[in-house]
Amino acid sequence: MAKDIVEIFEDYATTQSFRYKYGNRNVLNLLQSNSADFPDQVHLLVESVTRQSEIGSMGLSRNAVLYSGRYILALPDDYASHVYNENETDISKSKYKIKIKPLLTNFKELESQFMACDGLDILTHENSDTINFLDANLTGLFCTFKFRVYEN
Repeated sequence: MAKDIVEIFEDYATTQSFRYKYGNRNVLNLLQSNSADFPDQVHLLVESVTRQSEIGSMGLSRNAVLYSGRYILALPDDYASHVYNENETDISKSKYKIKIKPLLTNFKELESQFMACDGLDILTHENSDTINFLDANLTGLFCTFKFRVYEN
């Protein structure tokens, strides 16, 4: 695999016309997503990635690299809207139905992109709902991953 995991995320974001940012949480927290420029655009925010060498049993060479990290697939949100059906509100207008549920499809598509990479094993790839995340009030999926990429 010639590309680094950060570049694979970026390529996916570009093909999907997502707003892509990479950096630590402090930098991502400075993102201003409530502006009129990005009202309905999906954000793919990748936090700093960890790379760990996996050494062969003889201790003479690196067999693979373990990549782990977190990313957010989310949409800008209104802080005051309801999450699901608090106070018997209309579920069809909830954060879950409008923001979170549609992003589950993007999560699966992104996972398929990783599965298509030759020499990459998905060890873990999971998500949890996140609501009004960061100062930008993003709602969507907070995702974690651990991948093994074999050396050629």
